[in-house]
Amino acid sequence: MTTRFQQAVLAVILGLCLAVASYGAQEAYRVVPARTHPRLSLGYFGYSVPLAKFTRSSGRVLFDRKMRTASADVVLETESIDTGYPAIDRLLRGDEFLHVERFPTAIFRSSQVAFVGERPVSIDGTLTLKGATRPVRLVVQSFKRLPPSSRKKETLVVSAVANVRRSDFGVGWVIPNVGDEIRVDIEIEVEKE
Repeated sequence: MTTRFQQAVLAVILGLCLAVASYGAQEAYRVVPARTHPRLSLGYFGYSVPLAKFTRSSGRVLFDRKMRTASADVVLETESIDTGYPAIDRLLRGDEFLHVERFPTAIFRSSQVAFVGERPVSIDGTLTLKGATRPVRLVVQSFKRLPPSSRKKETLVVSAVANVRRSDFGVGWVIPNVGDEIRVDIEIEVEKE
């Protein structure tokens, strides 16, 4: 009798495990720094829109296409900001702007991802920059899944855009001569772990 009871319990447990496994499974992906390009643009004295990019990033994405859920944590090294002009880069890394010695990273953490079908269309989360954490919404403009045959590993390629006010993060120096609103364009690739 005990053996039959144990077999029945084991069958129920295995059945539950199989049901959970088929219901949805998160897949983990790592940011590919060489193919991830966060860029910033802002107005400058009302006549130009300079661009800056962060050249070093890392992070992880969890994606479940069956359940239509995802999460992302992305870290940017603030010292890696690059405009192509060393004097402007020094200014942006300084105390009045990013204060990279005290705040070496900017961190985006998602809290919710909205989907239309299997495609993410927006990513809500928080951005922590210069010690301030504020809500940010990324609008996904493009989402592609490249199968392993295209690359060594399955890759997700995402293009997204957000608008943030730098004054919300304590980076309000020389407003309005240098614009408060910053457009953030993110081209990110993540490879399956």
